[in-house]
Amino acid sequence: MKKTGIFIVAGIFVGWLLLSLAYLVPTGRIRTHIKESLPLLESEGENPYLIEEYKGSSLDNYTDEIMLGTACFQSERPFYKAALMAERENTDEEEPLQWLKCDLLNEGEGYTVSYSRYWHGYLIFLKPLLYFLNYSQIRKLNSVVFGLTLLLLAIAFAKRKMWFGIYAEILTLLTLFPGSIPFSLQFSACFYIAAFAELGLLWKYEKLEEKGWLGFYFCGIGMMTSYLDFLTYPVVTIGIPVIVFVVLCPKKWFDCIKEVIIYGISWACGYVGMWIGKWVLGTLVVGENLFADAVGSVKLRTSGSTDYMDLSIVDVVGRNMDVLNNAYGKMITIAGLVVVAIALVVTVVLRKTIDYKKVSLLIMLSLLPMVWYCGTANHSYIHYWYTFRDLSVTVFAVTMIPEMLVQSMRAEKKE
Repeated sequence: MKKTGIFIVAGIFVGWLLLSLAYLVPTGRIRTHIKESLPLLESEGENPYLIEEYKGSSLDNYTDEIMLGTACFQSERPFYKAALMAERENTDEEEPLQWLKCDLLNEGEGYTVSYSRYWHGYLIFLKPLLYFLNYSQIRKLNSVVFGLTLLLLAIAFAKRKMWFGIYAEILTLLTLFPGSIPFSLQFSACFYIAAFAELGLLWKYEKLEEKGWLGFYFCGIGMMTSYLDFLTYPVVTIGIPVIVFVVLCPKKWFDCIKEVIIYGISWACGYVGMWIGKWVLGTLVVGENLFADAVGSVKLRTSGSTDYMDLSIVDVVGRNMDVLNNAYGKMITIAGLVVVAIALVVTVVLRKTIDYKKVSLLIMLSLLPMVWYCGTANHSYIHYWYTFRDLSVTVFAVTMIPEMLVQSMRAEKKE
């Protein structure tokens, strides 16, 4: 536990250092490139659909505009304090695009606001990118990186001959609605964290296990999620890698579930510790109390109500699942369940032993999004049009059952 604490504290200071360096990037060219992007953002609107009337295909230009406004803001604070405050221009208008126009084009009366409860770690990438590229060009670059990441995942699964794993990955990716991710900076962070966490396990699981580093590994994933994400669909950054761990783990059920619990706690320590560390560091360095806004926001987002209704878990889960209650979602469900059913039947016909305990562990992990929705009812109900992506963990857990059966058969042959 002591080593974990030191690890988190070190991560907090490294995160601050990287953000401080990002705030040294001159804003002149950044502002020019964002000005070039305004016509595109204006033409698309705040939440354009890639597929008409399909909510899951919506982009989040609203939040991307906040990110752009934070990246281009010229703070009067020293760079190391500005890095902790995440200031931007604001107006009495409700649209972030108007805030950008006020800052860049001097349209309207503006004032400075701070969004300090988040780390805004994405700025370590966004500020340097905006120095060279406009928003449209960053989207294109993101699309290339997205494609290369998928290729690396396919290679990593293929190297382990985890063919059912590739199938599960495809269905999981479809649940995320992949078309939206490269075009929304807001949606990119959790995807990349989960994807590279998967890659690390697929490439180096045995070494991480041998060295006893898996606890730090999952703690680091939690820290990166807190650092880069805007509370979009963070469950994927623990759910997907821990499912890969369960499938790769050769240990008995009890030992496996014990490690799942330990690594889940490690992720939570990294996630919460990194977040609280931001508030403590900001309060000490800047001299302003960051806790009041942060704690108020946490209370709101974890509450069981909205301004107009009390929420039950059925309300929250139902609203998120409803995004996939269409032909697209039904196709994913049928494709997943059919393969799982065939795999179970073939296993029985071949008279192979089914490790029901490990199957039950995957089914338990499939419920992680529901647990998250219970804890963040307000946020998950209001922002269902992107928090539905947490349900990709459910899809991945269920569709990885055939791969786990194959891994069990291989282990039997070795014995």
